[in-house]
Amino acid sequence: MWSMIREIDQTKTTWAIKARAARVYREPAHDGFPPSLEVIFHNAEGSKIHAHVPDQFVAKFHALFREGHIFAVKNFMVEKKLYVFQNNNKCQAKVF
Repeated sequence: MWSMIREIDQTKTTWAIKARAARVYREPAHDGFPPSLEVIFHNAEGSKIHAHVPDQFVAKFHALFREGHIFAVKNFMVEKKLYVFQNNNKCQAKVF
């Protein structure tokens, strides 16, 4: 049922992962982009993926995602990563 982070790509929106939130932070508005919540997840294999929570969903997830806790996340969008300084995964999750 659970996919490994290394398997994630843009082919579907029904992914389900169980991973630890290694880093959770708010990204302020900048360069025309609205504020957001950013989460770096990693699993037992050591694979990582960056999750982006858009501004309109920050209130829903901000109190939920906590560093060091393990989460089951499913049915998220996967898109080409937006940021230059990111983990080595070729894509990122967009949680909504």
